[in-house]
Parts: sequence; C-alpha cells; structure tokens
Amino acid sequence: MCIRDSHKLVVDLSKVTVINSTGLGALFLALYKVKDKGGDIKVVGLQPLVKEIFDRMKLNLIYSLFNSTDEAVKSF
Repeated sequence: MCIRDSHKLVVDLSKVTVINSTGLGALFLALYKVKDKGGDIKVVGLQPLVKEIFDRMKLNLIYSLFNSTDEAVKSF
C-alpha cells in the first residue's frame, strides 16, 4: 500500500532469503529519501542469513527491526 505524502514505511523482508549490495543500496537510498522528508523505515521479518548480514554490518543501528508488521506499525 502506498499513501501519498506518507514518509513512514514498513519493509517486509520475510520472503528474502539473501540480500546483496544492490538490495542494501536500495534500502539505504529509500531510508535517505524518507528521512529527508522527516520519516522513517521499519524492517520486518529478517530471515536467518539476512539477519546475520544486518548484524555483521551493524544495520540494526540504522534500521529498526521487528518480527511483525503490527509491531513495526505500532512503533511509529
């Protein structure tokens, strides 16, 4: 769902089993654009390998990570 002028996004990665630099770059670009408008991105449903990448790269310091979409939405 896309809401015009909404700068609060939940990105569900529950079906993503691996992520490369292109995927991470897209997330960084989205975060940059959303933060520039005063918003934020919440990330949901990291699979084990993707979670390991996020942990090793310390992306949990940049993105708020959640187990469910409901938790992420409530955190805004």
